[in-house]
Amino acid sequence: MKDGEPGEEQRLVLQAVREELQDWGASSSSSSSSSTLGNIERDVLELDTSRTGAIHQAQLTYVFLRNKVPLKLPTLGRLFHMFSKETCPDEVLYRELLHFLSGVAEDDQNKMKIDRSSQPRSRTSVSVHSDPGRPPTNVRTNKSWTERFQKIEKAMDLCDTQNTGYLDKDKARRLLQNYNVILDLHLSPLKIAEVTHTTPSEGKVHLASALRYLKGL
Repeated sequence: MKDGEPGEEQRLVLQAVREELQDWGASSSSSSSSSTLGNIERDVLELDTSRTGAIHQAQLTYVFLRNKVPLKLPTLGRLFHMFSKETCPDEVLYRELLHFLSGVAEDDQNKMKIDRSSQPRSRTSVSVHSDPGRPPTNVRTNKSWTERFQKIEKAMDLCDTQNTGYLDKDKARRLLQNYNVILDLHLSPLKIAEVTHTTPSEGKVHLASALRYLKGL
């Protein structure tokens, strides 16, 4: 997300993406969704012969349409804008975009599983209150938050293609902002801005330090 863009716009884009992919996710298995995203990645890698990590919006639109991803063109446009290059707005950082969509798909699938498991069971089922082995709600919630935060850690590591331990501060901020919304982590936007602006390395963010700081909040 670009500097100055309101978080509300980001949430609206996420909401539109989830709504438009809902039927796609409901009718597709997890492996099928992953396969489609994998096909998209292979297609864009063929187009990105220089391995810059970005391709033109028109090319990416064609790839999405060819793979029958049910996102409307206005939504695609807003999504591409979120992940466009600072120096060249017509080009999209496709790795970040695919990480974003993968996170949305996985999060929605997990919610579907939770919804199914929370449906009323037969009267012979053991009551939640009578199960001494069931962990307290706050323990389960903390574990869930940690697992979701690990997805941010994985995404940041994957974007560090040279394994330097550092990311461009704008890219790091954009990833943190996007995944904060996707995964409902409730990280403070001010803290995200702090860890991506206050950095000893000019223009770079030390991933381990930034993630450790955010995880400890």
